[in-house]
Amino acid sequence: MIFSMETGELNLPDVDGDLAFKVVTEAATSQVANMQLRVSRGMGIKDSPMKPYSKAYAELRAENNKNTNKRDLVWTGQMMRSISMQQAEIQVLAEGFGAVATIAPGGAMNRHKVAWNNVISPFYGMSPQDLKILDAIAEETIEEHLRELEQ
Repeated sequence: MIFSMETGELNLPDVDGDLAFKVVTEAATSQVANMQLRVSRGMGIKDSPMKPYSKAYAELRAENNKNTNKRDLVWTGQMMRSISMQQAEIQVLAEGFGAVATIAPGGAMNRHKVAWNNVISPFYGMSPQDLKILDAIAEETIEEHLRELEQ
């Protein structure tokens, strides 16, 4: 089972069909929130602070009453809000059934802004802390499914 983002993929436990789809969609939905929260705190893909804004851009942000003490990538919030699970599907694999979910920004302009900002200070993808959270979510989703089967 694969949960993928443009910057990498996370191999989750091997389960089949509907459970794979549930685990992958839970992971993808959670990763959107993980990334948005991490970036709102000014943290990048390595769970460390992102580069500060350039002096000229920080001055422009200050003139417009925007945060300048950390790179939170928010002017209007549109770019970060556009990031969502774009697709999830069950796929037939050589070993059986699996599931794939894709997270991406919506709209050409937002994809461009994400790519541009990611070059300046990488943020888009799964950080080490994100991976720990996603592992726990996958485990909990599978355990919940097993409890339902026992009833």
